[in-house]
Order: sequence, then C-alpha cells, then structure tokens
Amino acid sequence: MKALFVTLGLLFCTSASAQGSPCDSKASCVTDLAEVVGAMANGTMPFIGNAAATATVRMDEAHDKALADRGYGLYYGNKNGAGESKWPDAAPQDCTTFLLEVLEQAYKAAGLEAEWKAIFRKAVISSGSVGFKGIELMKALQSSGWSGHYWNPDVKNPGDGGDEHPWSYYLANKNDNYYGLPVDMNRPILNYNLTDDSEPQGSTDLDALKEVPFAILAAKGGMHMAVLVYGKVYEVHWTTSAESENVITAVPLEEWGWMSGAIVVPPGTWPGSS
Repeated sequence: MKALFVTLGLLFCTSASAQGSPCDSKASCVTDLAEVVGAMANGTMPFIGNAAATATVRMDEAHDKALADRGYGLYYGNKNGAGESKWPDAAPQDCTTFLLEVLEQAYKAAGLEAEWKAIFRKAVISSGSVGFKGIELMKALQSSGWSGHYWNPDVKNPGDGGDEHPWSYYLANKNDNYYGLPVDMNRPILNYNLTDDSEPQGSTDLDALKEVPFAILAAKGGMHMAVLVYGKVYEVHWTTSAESENVITAVPLEEWGWMSGAIVVPPGTWPGSS
C-alpha cells in the first residue's frame, strides 16, 4: 500500500526507498518484516510491537547509510526550506508522519492493513477540521487494545520549571486520563530523573518500560509525538536537512528534554500482561 493519505488538508507522502530495495518503497522493508512473523511468539499483537520497533530502527539506519553513501539521506524535516528542490528523491518527515509510517508498516507486516485503515480513519474523524491530532491517534489505538500510561521524570520539580508537569500529574492521578486519553495510573512511569539530587531516584516502571519493544509517545498534550523502542525515544526534527544524520535521533527517555506526557503500548507487550 502506498502511504498516501489526503484528509482534511493533511498530506502524508510516500517515503523514499533505499537504493535497490525490493521492499514496497519503504526504507524499513515491510516485505522482510512480514517474513519474520512466524519467528515472533505470543500472537499477532505482540508482533506489531516487534515489527514497529524493527521498522523504526531500520528507518534511522537506512537514512544514515544513504547519507554516508551519497551525501544526503532518505529523509529531511518537512519544515526545512530546501526541501524537494535540493533532495528530490528524499521524503519529507515530521514527528507525526514518522510514527504513522512506522505503524502502517507494522500493521501491514502483520496482515492487518484493514485494521490500520480503520484506526487511522477514526483518528482523522475525531481530530476534526483543525488538523490531525496525535492524541486522537493514541485513543484510536486504544480502541484496538493498546494500553495508556502516564510518564513524568519529576512530578514535583520539573527540570524546565514548567507548571504544566505537576498539574498534568495531578489531573492524571485524579481523573485517570491525560488530555482526555485514558491512562493506567496503577502503572505510571514516574520520578526517574529528579531535579533535586537529594531526593531518592527511581521508578520501577521505567524498568518495565525498557522491556516494551514499542510505544507511541505524546508530550504537551500531543504538541510533540515520538516513538519508544525499548525505552529509547526516536523522534524526527522537522527543520533538519537531509544532509544531517539528525533527521531522526534516538535518546534514552531519561535524557529526553520533554518533561511529561503519555504513551500507548500494544496489547500483550507490557511485562506481565497477557
């Protein structure tokens, strides 16, 4: 399926392929992902998490390889002024198009294209006419069994000094939701990077999160979106040149600069879940 959606004025462009790739014009090779379904245990939904994690890492690696081989990579930030005129066979990306491509590939590899189309359609409709909303995508994934969790590295003294982060924690605790997204406050990821070093560090659920192959992450109510692969945040920087390896970057959640938000996790992938 070519990744071309035109809905409510939002255009998601098909990604450029790696040189000589037979993988349906995808740098991360959906065809190859489909071939390893049988090697992954516990059924289809855990496979989606593993497939999405593999797709994420391959997109990053394929961009860097193309950059080394020819001087520019497979992607550039869609707010970069040079754009298509300078890199005609590279694809524009932002934080949302990146995660949509990864999800599309994972569902396709699992043979669930129709389910992905339904999830995407639901997210588009619930986003309304103002434009696509990442939080609505996360809600749509929850309708297919994904679980929601709240994260906040310091619920009392956030590193950026912002009032939003203690407030979002208060509301999540009170209402079991984050900007309307249901979250399981029995399994939050909290206080793993405290501003005050005299306070005891630690959230056991950060260790659990690092065992999860893949998750979708939102910060500031969906202002920014990213994906998590075994506790590492992969994100796209939308002003970055195709001549930079930093179009897609990856850092551990503990080192990520955003201070609170929510994640959704495919069913069957949180440690101890069935």
